[in-house]
Amino acid sequence: TSTIYTAAVSSDGKLLATGSADKTVRIWDMETAECVKVLTGHSSHVTSVAWIPDTTDRLVSSSWDETIKLWDTTSGTPIFTFTGHNSKVNCLAVT
Repeated sequence: TSTIYTAAVSSDGKLLATGSADKTVRIWDMETAECVKVLTGHSSHVTSVAWIPDTTDRLVSSSWDETIKLWDTTSGTPIFTFTGHNSKVNCLAVT
């Protein structure tokens, strides 16, 4: 992986999501430290990731490509892309 800009641990503590300059979100197993999934779809640096509370199959990410994506981490595909920002999206939060 490239420079990592962001990381978030799932609510159950079993998974770590990272976002990096290589335009990917990677899902890591916290016990084995192995990368178990690579999510592709952003066209620029991934700047922030956050798990949807109480799940390990939904994650959001923001990017310098001016989008936010909602991911299905089981299939590794984006469910929805939020567009309309005029500039880089540097951070996000989920509550």
